[in-house]
Amino acid sequence: MSFRKAVALFALTVAFVSLVGLLHPAATQGWSVAPGFHKKSGEDISGALCPTGNPDWCYAVNDEKKYIQLFQIRGNVIVPGDRLRLIDKKVDGVEMDELDAEGIAYEDGFVYVIGSHGLTRTTGEFQSSRYFLSRLPVDAQTGEPAFTVSDEDTPPEVERSAVLSDVMSDHGILGPHFRRPLDENGINIEGLAVAGGRAVVGLRQPSLGDGVLVFSVGIDCLFAGAPCAPVLTHLPVGRSNAGVRDIVADGERFLLLVAAALGDEAPTGAVWSWRGGPDAPEHVADIDLPGGEKPETLMFLPGDPVAGSRRALILFDGEADGAPREIALPLPPG
Repeated sequence: MSFRKAVALFALTVAFVSLVGLLHPAATQGWSVAPGFHKKSGEDISGALCPTGNPDWCYAVNDEKKYIQLFQIRGNVIVPGDRLRLIDKKVDGVEMDELDAEGIAYEDGFVYVIGSHGLTRTTGEFQSSRYFLSRLPVDAQTGEPAFTVSDEDTPPEVERSAVLSDVMSDHGILGPHFRRPLDENGINIEGLAVAGGRAVVGLRQPSLGDGVLVFSVGIDCLFAGAPCAPVLTHLPVGRSNAGVRDIVADGERFLLLVAAALGDEAPTGAVWSWRGGPDAPEHVADIDLPGGEKPETLMFLPGDPVAGSRRALILFDGEADGAPREIALPLPPG
């Protein structure tokens, strides 16, 4: 279904929902997804954003497919649309598996999508398709893709880089964790922000001490061969077995979604604010997880902050269409 057809169906869908007094199973605290994300990809949403704050052009990534999916926001309804392929079945003659996309970010006319850079969780298999950072040009005012969207073939405008793998494998602290099984504290990226010309990745693993790890490198290192200047930062969050599940740039700070790194989920997750550099993070809010939910995505909702608060959505791994839950983050202007 095309994006425009999905939008045309939106009004009919909402009218039907209102008539029968039912919401899509993904509805949480007033939110619904109609129609649902393509097939079962909605259970694997791992990142989402509206790059320019325009609710007409938003993007969701998932960790099981070779594509991302566009969507719109209409009131408290997410309206999925066209799919955009980011990787073909073969690259340089090598068979490609899933992207295992785990983060999405925007800066200066480009949307960036990052793979986990980790082995498969169940079998510990190496799949080269997981070790890319991709970027695609979008209109800097609207967020609309600056090319024809296709699910059949990867558009030529989509760029891919595998340089980050080399940077991490050569790093003194991260190197020993590179291409290690996840149950042995192997590397697993689960969040991406891009700010000030640097890619800032949040690591679910390795989990070290009572904090989480954030690793940053220059974007021009990854796509233009410039010096990388890598920086690894340990951020104390007062709990062991903690990992970053998402990271979002917000003005002069970053917001980190933190939950369990491995094993059973803790009863709460949390959002932390970090100003970058050596500054310690500040606790912003707890996320209740009474049913062992797995928070996977932190996404700001379009609109200006109101009275020191930012509206955001949390989406959950393994839940129908991410089971979006709205939260209000007590944040002063970034």
